[in-house]
Amino acid sequence: MRDRVSIAMILSLAAFTATGEESNLAPQSVPQPVIAAFQKAYPSAQEVKFEKEEGGAAALFEVEFNLAGKAMEAVYDAQGKLVYTEEEVATGDLPSTVAAAISKDYPKAKLQEAEKLLNPDGSLRGWEVEIEEGEKELEVELDAAGKIVGVKAD
Repeated sequence: MRDRVSIAMILSLAAFTATGEESNLAPQSVPQPVIAAFQKAYPSAQEVKFEKEEGGAAALFEVEFNLAGKAMEAVYDAQGKLVYTEEEVATGDLPSTVAAAISKDYPKAKLQEAEKLLNPDGSLRGWEVEIEEGEKELEVELDAAGKIVGVKAD
């Protein structure tokens, strides 16, 4: 069964439009500790895609996947240590502090997608919200308290 999952994960890799400082990776370009840690943590993951995030102190490896119908991402360092995870949430389920912060800074924005960021221990790390304001599409990052800590073009 595990071999089937591994084969299914590799076969399900597809091109993903890279934005910003992320680049798509073929499975053979991903460090083995990352693949091993991911397969151990999420053996039933579907539609797996790998990306490399650059620009920080060290490269991170993002694994996008679906688990039980939910879109998720797991971010690992090169040694296979989980840095954080992202879980898709409905924009209507965002905490009021998050919605208020976005509404204050981007009053004409339409919420497109939202993700809850979790630390490896499962505690809340923050939020990522994709918005559309006129012709601009932005990714807004907020901390656990709902304060905007970063914005990048999506």
